[in-house]
Amino acid sequence: MEWLTGFPAGRLLTSARPRGGDWLQVDLAYWQRYGATDILCLLTQPELEELDLDQEARVCQELGLHWHHFPIRDRHVPTSLEEAYRQARHSANRLQAGAAIIVHCRMGLGRSTLMASAIMALGGISPRQALRQIGDSRRLPVPDTSAQRDWIFAFARQYGISQMIKATDNSHNPFAGDK
Repeated sequence: MEWLTGFPAGRLLTSARPRGGDWLQVDLAYWQRYGATDILCLLTQPELEELDLDQEARVCQELGLHWHHFPIRDRHVPTSLEEAYRQARHSANRLQAGAAIIVHCRMGLGRSTLMASAIMALGGISPRQALRQIGDSRRLPVPDTSAQRDWIFAFARQYGISQMIKATDNSHNPFAGDK
């Protein structure tokens, strides 16, 4: 697991899901020791039940982790761009406040890449740079589908972010910190 770069105040990481059942508390406690303060779960309710993760919110609360749930169907994109924006904005605000967020889906390649890229876009990181960085971190090609890749670029276009920041200009970058 590698934290993504470009967030002076907080940290962001994509991951496969924690193991379920008896291993759930062990894995979430490991994530906490690794520095996580927030967990953004993208699994649907049927997946949470199937993978024996239906207690993830409760275990996170017991450990003092902030649990956020934004379900997206496997190998799909969010059904609402506006809802995805709200979740990404909330996560970006948490990063600005110093949170360390682990975004997870089933395998940490598709849906996790979508939302991490959206969060990164709100900080002025281009979709191409986000995909490169997440792929390097996961050591696998991301995202799972071309529809997911297209969604990432559409998200950046919709919110006027893809061209907002030049590599040398962080004046509009909420993750850049004070200069």
